[in-house]
Amino acid sequence: MHALAWGALLICGSACTLINPTGEVVRLGEGGAPPSSPLECKWVLARHRVVKSLKDAPPGERQWDTQPFVAVPLHTDLRVFVDRQDIRGLDVYTLEEVAVAEARYPATNQLQDALPIGGTRIGVLLDQINGNDDAQLMLLLLSNLDFDGQAGTLSQLSSASAFSSAEDNDVAARFVPLGDGGPLGNHVAFVARQLTPSGFILEYGRSEGAPVDPVDISAADPSLNTQDSEPRSYLLDRNGTNHLFVGLPGSTQGPRIISFADAAALPVEPRLLGTSENLMVDVGLDKDGAFNVALGVLSESIAFLTGKVPLAEIDTFDVGDLVAAGSFETLNSLPLATNPRWIRNMLPLVGPRFDSSDVLAVLIADANGLVRAHLDMPFLFDVGPGIKRDILAATVAENFSFDFSGGELNIVWIESHVPDSDPAAKYHVMFTNRLSCVEVP
Repeated sequence: MHALAWGALLICGSACTLINPTGEVVRLGEGGAPPSSPLECKWVLARHRVVKSLKDAPPGERQWDTQPFVAVPLHTDLRVFVDRQDIRGLDVYTLEEVAVAEARYPATNQLQDALPIGGTRIGVLLDQINGNDDAQLMLLLLSNLDFDGQAGTLSQLSSASAFSSAEDNDVAARFVPLGDGGPLGNHVAFVARQLTPSGFILEYGRSEGAPVDPVDISAADPSLNTQDSEPRSYLLDRNGTNHLFVGLPGSTQGPRIISFADAAALPVEPRLLGTSENLMVDVGLDKDGAFNVALGVLSESIAFLTGKVPLAEIDTFDVGDLVAAGSFETLNSLPLATNPRWIRNMLPLVGPRFDSSDVLAVLIADANGLVRAHLDMPFLFDVGPGIKRDILAATVAENFSFDFSGGELNIVWIESHVPDSDPAAKYHVMFTNRLSCVEVP
């Protein structure tokens, strides 16, 4: 029996059991390779850093829309992208060592996704409402030489009427760069969901600097709901084949994969990976081209499944090929992670606890089917008396130095602050800190 510094107990045999401070039992990896050491995590900064407070913003502009909410590193800076809730438009925050620069992009744009492109740019996928209330996908490109984020350039990816009646459509999209993005960084492929009279459909487009008409990935199915059709992860493998993973909590069918070589191969039928009790968490690629897969199981108990799927097996694997990295009696101590993404071979989940919205919870699993850390992080900031805090969402910036042995993660989160004296004066605050995780010897 080994006592961890943050108050948990690790009991090892053929499997390891982590008993966290709340008393919940978490099973860490059964059978196969011996488990790796747990990670001990702590904040790097002694006091959380405020990125931005909307307390003094005009009425109607004091809240962000945290779905989605993305942070992307670029050289030594960190860029954070988030929409305002009550007024359309994208806020961009550039975090340097000390200063924070702000930029804002047109109110017709709504955030979908953001990724690094070619090592010198960040691409931000937006949907833009045009004068006919149709939507088109746009790509905002920010250079590493644009230190305040105000000199981004917009390029159009899809045709002007690609997504009709967008205000009621709830367009959801993902993208991947094609190589290094081409000379201007705007060579990308994208997938998007939209609602048609026949039901939800998924569409695909490949833009090399000019708008394209997306094509249907599969036929519309009126039995599918929004969660069935949500593009959760979208990847290009080393052979250039497209792989789209869909299936969120509340789906009627469960997680599915859609693989296709190019537009000429469409439409194709999705392949079911599990049941409606399963949800797609995220899929990423490792340096050798294998797929790191994470799925959840929501039934009488809660399970978290991870595994590494070789490229040669991507067309045949299903939920039964993954390892139960963690089992939980309830959701209570788990983080409500809204946009989890693999970082190399590690998947950090960060967000408010399901049962305590003023507590930031962390769960880190690896691709070998092991939960490496599960803990609550202390709040290192004095908000003053008479303020009710609620953590709304958190995002983790990609850090390629973070892997099996740990490392540092940039965490950014948004809180709602409500004064007891005036609940109508609610406002949002964005915080950041770095999380350092090391293996427990």
